[in-house]
Amino acid sequence: MVSKIRTLVQLLTNKILFSIKRFPEAAGMATATVTVLIVMNHWRAPKETVELLTRMAMTLALGFPITLALRVLAEQETKWGKKLSTLLLPLTLGILVMYFTCLLRELSPLTISRYIAYSLACYLAFLFIPYLSNRQHFELYVLDLFVKFCVTYLYAATLFLGLAAILLTINLLFAVQLSDKLYLDLWLLCAGLFAPVCFLGEIPERSRTLAPEQYPYVLKVLFVQILIPLLSVYTIILYAYFGKILITQTWPQGLVAHLVLWYALCSTLLIFILHPLRTRNGIAERFSQLFPWFILPLLGMMFIAMGKRIAAFGVTENRYYVLAAGVWVTGCMLYYCFSKRPRNVLLPVTLAVVAFLTVTGPWSSFSASRYSQNRRLVTLLKKYELLVDGAIVPRPHLSTEAKYEISSIIAYFRDHHSLQEIALLPDDFTIDDMEKVFGFAFTRSHPVGPDGREYFYYQLPDEERLIPLEGYEFFVDLTGIYKGIYWEQTINQKGFTVTYSGQEKILVISEDNKEVYRKNLADLLEAEWTTFESTGRWLIVDQNENLNLRYLIKHIQGWENRSTGELGIDGVGFYLFIKKR
Repeated sequence: MVSKIRTLVQLLTNKILFSIKRFPEAAGMATATVTVLIVMNHWRAPKETVELLTRMAMTLALGFPITLALRVLAEQETKWGKKLSTLLLPLTLGILVMYFTCLLRELSPLTISRYIAYSLACYLAFLFIPYLSNRQHFELYVLDLFVKFCVTYLYAATLFLGLAAILLTINLLFAVQLSDKLYLDLWLLCAGLFAPVCFLGEIPERSRTLAPEQYPYVLKVLFVQILIPLLSVYTIILYAYFGKILITQTWPQGLVAHLVLWYALCSTLLIFILHPLRTRNGIAERFSQLFPWFILPLLGMMFIAMGKRIAAFGVTENRYYVLAAGVWVTGCMLYYCFSKRPRNVLLPVTLAVVAFLTVTGPWSSFSASRYSQNRRLVTLLKKYELLVDGAIVPRPHLSTEAKYEISSIIAYFRDHHSLQEIALLPDDFTIDDMEKVFGFAFTRSHPVGPDGREYFYYQLPDEERLIPLEGYEFFVDLTGIYKGIYWEQTINQKGFTVTYSGQEKILVISEDNKEVYRKNLADLLEAEWTTFESTGRWLIVDQNENLNLRYLIKHIQGWENRSTGELGIDGVGFYLFIKKR
């Protein structure tokens, strides 16, 4: 038993040493990334420092696939391979410094999208570079790496669970006060250092060749006997849905593109990975030959649906990525249709190029989206007569739908870019200036369910939580009563009894066992809803012959059907101020 453990430890040590010797720069990048993350785990730093450390960790993590790609490039039999090997580390550090200072100056949706795209391109380059020189069985190489990657992370997860159990046992049995942050440290070391370094030791050297006979039997059964039938059934369902659309002439909102795209991406990957089996399995051969033709009409349906969405709402980053992925997968399917002997290495090469181009240059998703949304804003302002001679004219009496459309563009720039990038607005424009510039306050839109209801949730802003009493005698906190959780609450104090039902939305106030006030909150909110939604005014004043009351709404959720005017309040939490008359 001891000899087996010693042999296992020696084997693991040799693998790690081989990995570090072959990919020293990548191992160093993984070590540096994990070190920064552990520092962040233990250091309660200011927000600015946390963001700086996060950017540093992201940059170092990007260095991992960059060094891998450059290292496998240096291993190729070329005259400049040795020079590249010598310059690899300074070249990588130069790239990372430029990226950190120029392209990752802040954390935003734009910089994060760019980071993901660049990381994907670098990992893909690491995959395809060894097979650019007409080497065969690239699919087996990718499959081999995938299996080893999964096995390595299975080992890492097992190691983490074992070490975590040891720490927990020590903590429970010996009353040792161990920090909970140690568990995250362990996970970072196992998943961020141990697993990558061990995986790099499994990467085949250039001299190793793979043959179709090495195709894993388990995966062959999975792909041929399970995934091919499932995708075939899914194809039939999509064609039936396509027929329904043609008959009813009704296009669903934003559904078709995602259904078809993910299905097409999975199908492309399956055809790619089945390539070594085409000469050995009739089902794999027929599927690879016929399926690309069957999927083309569905891809056409996807582009029509996307075109309708873009025509109605303009280009955004997400729609741009879906469109780019759709173009790439369509190109792959056409390539499979017309190429008798496809070179599958072209798939990751072209995908890396697409990933890079979608976030780089004047044709990037960011530039295209800014341009499209600026044009859409101009079109809407002209449509609703808010733009006269190039200047915005305030119009307070627009329809709610018009306010939604204009506000949605303002919200898009606020959330994804900046308000300064709206060409028609001054550089110092803020959301609070909406009423002054457009004539109406910022109007929120809400997701619409299949039943036509718009679901909403409002919460009291922080700046409105300093509450003046203004002579009121009683203050009641009714913010934690929800339908189905806390059904009803009754508060008795100084002769007053306040009862509120979260299910019925009924508030009853009694004094000396005599009812002096009763109100249905749903009716009260419905009466005040137009004012509440347009002004964002969270305060409702009510009275009767006995009491003056002030409701300060802390949060409210429900739904609205604009076609019928129906309003439903699912839950409301509020502060109540009471004064005798």
